[in-house]
Amino acid sequence: MFFTQPGKAKSTLIGLGAFAIIMVIAYALGSTEPLPGATEEISTGAMKFIDGGLLASYIFLGIAFIGIIISEVSSFFR
Repeated sequence: MFFTQPGKAKSTLIGLGAFAIIMVIAYALGSTEPLPGATEEISTGAMKFIDGGLLASYIFLGIAFIGIIISEVSSFFR
C-alpha cells in the first residue's frame, strides 16, 4: 500500500511524525510535582507520564478547535 501510493504514504508519515513530536513535547513539559493533599504515593515517572498525556490532550483539543474555526470561516467566504 505504501509503495503503490507514495503521496498518501508521505502524508501519513508526516501526520504520525507530528503526533509523535507533540507527544514528546508534552511529556517533556510534564511535571513531576505531587498534588497537594494526595494520599497515595505515585512514582515521578507515572506523574510525568500522566501530566504529559493531559498536556497532549489539551494540545490536540486546541488543534481540533482551531481546525473547526478555520474550516467554518473558509466555507463562509466561498
